[in-house]
Amino acid sequence: MTAPPLRAPELAKQQSGESETFGNPSLLKRYFTPMHILPEEIFLEVIRLYISTETPLRDLITLTWVCRRWKTALEGKADFWSRISTKEGLEYARKALQLAKDVPLDLVYSGQELGMHCESFFKEDFPMEIPFSEFDGWSMSSSLANLRTTPPPNLVLLRLNNTRVTRNYAIPVTLFRGAPAPPSLKNLHIKLIPIVVAQLQLSNLESLTLQGVQTVYTADILQILVNSPKLQVLRLASMENLDGPNTPATRTGLEFIRLPALCDLLLDNVPPSFVHYLLSILDAPSLDTLELTCDDGGQLTSEILTRDTFHLIPVLAAMTMDAKEIVVSLSGYYHYHILAGRLGLGGQMEDPPTNHVSTTVHWMCNHLNNHLRDLPIHLSITDSDPQIDYLDSFSSGLRVTKLTLWSDPFYGPRLEEFIPPLSQPTQSSSYGWILPHLEVIEANLIWGEGNHDFVDLVRNRYSASTVHGEPGSDSEGVVPKRLRELYLSTPQEHPNHCPSPNSAFMRALRGVGNGVDLYWHGAKWIES
Repeated sequence: MTAPPLRAPELAKQQSGESETFGNPSLLKRYFTPMHILPEEIFLEVIRLYISTETPLRDLITLTWVCRRWKTALEGKADFWSRISTKEGLEYARKALQLAKDVPLDLVYSGQELGMHCESFFKEDFPMEIPFSEFDGWSMSSSLANLRTTPPPNLVLLRLNNTRVTRNYAIPVTLFRGAPAPPSLKNLHIKLIPIVVAQLQLSNLESLTLQGVQTVYTADILQILVNSPKLQVLRLASMENLDGPNTPATRTGLEFIRLPALCDLLLDNVPPSFVHYLLSILDAPSLDTLELTCDDGGQLTSEILTRDTFHLIPVLAAMTMDAKEIVVSLSGYYHYHILAGRLGLGGQMEDPPTNHVSTTVHWMCNHLNNHLRDLPIHLSITDSDPQIDYLDSFSSGLRVTKLTLWSDPFYGPRLEEFIPPLSQPTQSSSYGWILPHLEVIEANLIWGEGNHDFVDLVRNRYSASTVHGEPGSDSEGVVPKRLRELYLSTPQEHPNHCPSPNSAFMRALRGVGNGVDLYWHGAKWIES
């Protein structure tokens, strides 16, 4: 590469002996490397693309050691140093605060790693007149001490996470001596800390996340929503004190709460009465993602979306427009979840499900998008023990093409008991074969020798599809499709240990399935 001509100031420095660089060939070569001849604004943009909000301060400081030019350019870019975490040590925090100058700070405080109380830390090292935009604190009183006093005037994001314990503290915590939150606050995230939210008089929020905050009530949420028309994200989880009015007459008088910017809504383990009430008064035309999980005790989740919520049907339909499949999961003590595109519905039942979940899937197909009826369904059962009727409820009108059976090797249920009913027509099913469209099975139920039930499953389904023809418009639910893929594994104790497959067993599957593709612990099995 041809070096560019020297500019007049550089020639003057060389002639006067003020520059050692141009008198040293090795230094001269280093000076004209691509990074050194970049304009400073392009160089800083390259560094900006390299770093992220998760880049440790020590990595940024290391970059300043490359050369004098890097040091001058990086230390002069104040916003590069605005993300400060005390987990990296007090010296790094002090250095970043010095270089950040007067830009708003994203401050993550952790008294445990720092070894000093929050109040002392702020008084000695982070004066309150220094503007900052985030406080990430632990739930103990010492960590909240500083936020109990005067609110920072430029606070943009307040995140308070109880990361050490799994239960809530019973004593309510009042911030800022009862004064309202600063008008600059746009994002509030509280997890498992009983903050008194009402006194903050929140307005103009852009995101609100509350998890396990039992000092918040329905009126508090409604007041925030009414006063935050630019709200984009609303996430409420494990909020036991939220409920809906018992009768229409007890409503707050609100016809609708319009949130034109709301795009992400999560309601997880929130009382169904509140979920129904909120959805019935919510006008959110830009809503792009909805995650709804209710501890409904047998109440159909779909019912919550049909009473007084028809105005949301077009929005919900748009969420499922790009769906390629429907994923239906059942886990643990009858926790179910249905995902279609960006719409997720779930809940928990006290009794083993029969047609509960499939009815909700049918509702989605009938009320949202007709194309959902033709989508393949992935049915997953993990460490749960429903009756065979649960599988059979998906046999008519729904295309379950993949079945996952996963069980803990020590405490999981005996899901291998589902295999024989899938291997032959059953009188208990009004549709003949259970899950007639099934083509893929994933299971960690292979134990040592034997496993003849899986061989029978593959053989019988292949034979039936060959003799009678695969299910079509004239034989819906009568004849099964042949299995195309089997993903098999053992209920292993150690995830990193993969035992060798039983070759005789795998050959038997391949023989009776007419070339069915076999996978063992994720890798395709090829007979040696």
